[in-house]
Amino acid sequence: MSGARARRPYYREDLALIHHQGFGFHADACAPGILELLAPLQKRQGLVVEIGCGSGLLTRHLVEAGHRVLATDASEAMLDLARRHAPGAEDLRQLRLPDDPVPAADAIVSVGHVLNYLDDESELDRALVALGGRSAPVGSSPSTCATSHGAAPAGRRRPSSGGATDGSWRPNSPRRLRTGSSG
Repeated sequence: MSGARARRPYYREDLALIHHQGFGFHADACAPGILELLAPLQKRQGLVVEIGCGSGLLTRHLVEAGHRVLATDASEAMLDLARRHAPGAEDLRQLRLPDDPVPAADAIVSVGHVLNYLDDESELDRALVALGGRSAPVGSSPSTCATSHGAAPAGRRRPSSGGATDGSWRPNSPRRLRTGSSG
């Protein structure tokens, strides 16, 4: 990671507050579907790691539903807001993809566009590998990865048609994620 990148602030206080007030509806809209997917995890008190928690709006939904949540964001200003909006989280900490270590988790969720803040395809590759390797292995326990564009239980790929898959989930390459091409 370059020194310039390490010092570059993400959201400062003013932009963090504007983002919180202007886009809070997004976390509220995604929360019901994510909570449904995480229901089996909640029953066994698994750990949910939220990547890019922003001001803590999804975090609040997760905590209120009884989940153990470790919420992360690259912006200290966003984390300050999250501490106010989701005081019941087990931990709120700074995490900058792709280089900061992703905590081990039973589920990883994100409702923002965290990957859009990465600088290039190499960083995207490293972030996806880091995220994919930190949730519970498929078959050992229920594990979920949820994003702002929908959610899919680990072991499945969310098809564009909305139909079921055969359960043979494999990480997509970043190129496929961006272009929709196969392979």
